[in-house]
Amino acid sequence: MRTKADDPSSRRTLYRHMDQELIINAIEQHVTALQDIFAWALIIALGVGWAGLQNNKELEIVGIKFNRRSAFYVAAFLYVVANIAVLLLLWRI
Repeated sequence: MRTKADDPSSRRTLYRHMDQELIINAIEQHVTALQDIFAWALIIALGVGWAGLQNNKELEIVGIKFNRRSAFYVAAFLYVVANIAVLLLLWRI
């Protein structure tokens, strides 16, 4: 007689037969992506901080001029997008 644990669709059976190397590789890819996101966030934060210390009314980034208010909105948007990406990556782990 078959039990629930022998059922191939059972979660318990699925976890028992998952390849550990596959899990480790997936976690490594997620952590690498998180590291990249944090590195870019740090670079952007340093750039925004430096621009704030200069106390200019207009900022020029890659040949594009922004006023300070617009630059703040762009930085805030990038911050929210980075946080959503981090949450999605952590949620998948």
